[in-house]
Amino acid sequence: MKIHHELCSLILFDIDFFKQYNDYYGHADGDEVLKKIAHIATICVGEDGMVARYGGEEFAVIVPNKTLKEAYVLAHFLRESIENERMPHRKSEVYGVVTVSVGVAQAIEICDAKGIIVAADAALYSAKHNGRNKVCTATELNVSENLG
Repeated sequence: MKIHHELCSLILFDIDFFKQYNDYYGHADGDEVLKKIAHIATICVGEDGMVARYGGEEFAVIVPNKTLKEAYVLAHFLRESIENERMPHRKSEVYGVVTVSVGVAQAIEICDAKGIIVAADAALYSAKHNGRNKVCTATELNVSENLG
C-alpha cells in the first residue's frame, strides 16, 4: 500500500505497564480500560482521523492532512486526556493512574505504509525508554523527543 501525494500522520500509542494492570486487576477490568481508552481516543480525534486497535494494548490513529507538528499536538492532547481520566493503576511504575506512551510519524509525498509504521513505532519505543507517559516524534531517518 502506498500513500500518494498526501500529507498523512500516524500516531501509535500503548498503555504503560498494561500486563501489570491485567495481573493486578484482572483481564475483565483490562478489557474495560481498553474500551475506555478507545472511546477517549475517538472523542479526541473526532472527524480528523481514524482510531483502531493495533494489537494487544496498542492503538493506531491515522490523521490525514495533518503535519507532524499538528499530529504531535493531537497526540499530546490524547495522552493528557487519558491521564486526566484518572483510571487507577496501582502497579504502574509511572503514576498511580493509567497512562500511555505515544509515537508520531508523518508521511510526506510518497511513503509506503510499512515505513510510516516503523517510524511511528521507533518514536513510541523512544517514549517508553525515556520514562513513559510521553509523546515522541519520528521521521524515517531520526527520532526526537519533541518538536520544541
